[in-house]
Amino acid sequence: MEFLKVILRNKRNKIILGLLVVSYSMLLVLPFLQTLRTNPFVMESNLSSLDALRSILLFVLDSILTLTLTVWVFGILGVIFLKRRLTVLKRMLGMSVLFMTLLSTTLIAPIGAQENPERELPLAKKVFIITFDGTRADVFWEHATWIINHKNESTWAYRIVCEYPTVTYPNHESIATGAWPQIHGVEANSQWISTATSLLRKFRQPRMDDIFDIADTYGIMTALFLAPPVLLGIMGNSHTYKKAVSDSNDSMTSAINYIKAHATEIDSKGFLAMIHLVDSDTTGHAFGSNSLQYAAQIKKQADLVGDLYSTIIDLGWENDSIIIVTADHGFYGFKHLNVWPPLVADIPLWMWGKPIRKNFQLGGGRLVDITPTVAFILGIPTPSGSIGVPLLRALDEDFVKSIREDVNLSDLAIEKLSEGLFRTYLDILLWGFIDLSMLWSAFILVYSNLLLIKEVSRKSRELRIRTEKG
Repeated sequence: MEFLKVILRNKRNKIILGLLVVSYSMLLVLPFLQTLRTNPFVMESNLSSLDALRSILLFVLDSILTLTLTVWVFGILGVIFLKRRLTVLKRMLGMSVLFMTLLSTTLIAPIGAQENPERELPLAKKVFIITFDGTRADVFWEHATWIINHKNESTWAYRIVCEYPTVTYPNHESIATGAWPQIHGVEANSQWISTATSLLRKFRQPRMDDIFDIADTYGIMTALFLAPPVLLGIMGNSHTYKKAVSDSNDSMTSAINYIKAHATEIDSKGFLAMIHLVDSDTTGHAFGSNSLQYAAQIKKQADLVGDLYSTIIDLGWENDSIIIVTADHGFYGFKHLNVWPPLVADIPLWMWGKPIRKNFQLGGGRLVDITPTVAFILGIPTPSGSIGVPLLRALDEDFVKSIREDVNLSDLAIEKLSEGLFRTYLDILLWGFIDLSMLWSAFILVYSNLLLIKEVSRKSRELRIRTEKG
């Protein structure tokens, strides 16, 4: 109370306190408005927007962390040097302890093991996840000609959002686990050297199982065709077929050759594969996201999707297969790392298969929603720690009813979207509170030091005047 009385002694301090209250109130209220139930299309869009806001808050945290810690150190030293009241110092130290406690709780919490319930009847037995590395949604939907020409056979979202950090390893792991990088633990590429803006983001081994581990426990064949060998090593398990590929052509060719060579076994056991098309990323880094080369590479990769599509048709699997095409992150200019998230977060989504609705557009989605969708299709549980929601409106309700009679897809979709919105809102409150607390504590420290300096100067002048008179 004494601290509050000191603040309210003058008009300037009252304004500062008012701004502080307003900032926390906006954090509490504005995101909450997007969690309210409305029509499903808007809820899907709101979920994408809230997830993007969460990425922004994490980006802000990384950007201000070093500066704020520096201000804390010198600010507290200044308070000590100027004999600031000990109560103020305790408040600042208490805030820093709270900050570190919250971080340790969120970033290091392990994911427990999960039980394996009985498998539900699968909607399809074969699922192919294809990732266009570093592909912007707008460029994709302008130049991925083969996929654009097949939109009437599919469900799509013009944009879904990737997760932060906006790099390859964290987002591929998020696709596979249905969890934010801050949960599964892989927050950087293995070669990423930590900088002043990424002190918290490290390459670590994942702390949870992924959808390939879960599929294997149910006897489903799994395969990974990925470019980075380190990423290949942390996904799936010893039963997963793994192929390190050199480029997009190698990735798709290897996948198709494997499918043909093991067609009988795949048809019997089912199949879950991830096919990584990496050239869009390397082309973006070399020529930029506005280049003709970047657009041409995305077109070529869409043609490769057509090759897989043709293989599925030739094998007679069209009624039992699903293709999901997305990207791990977008691109802005020549990069996607340390870029304001909204510039690189928007990525495409295209889904094709017998259980998938035809010529249908979703309001949005997130990369973390891919694994829950795949799990629902295959009839297996999601990995323990997954926070994504299945994209249920992408599924044909009559088809689902024909296999799982007790499922009310429309109601379930609303329920899952509501859960996802509220879960994301809670995470926004956490990171928003940390960001605001860091900024306000740094400001208050600087402001307190300025007031103390002013007071010291005033006392010095008084002493000088008294000395001169004496």
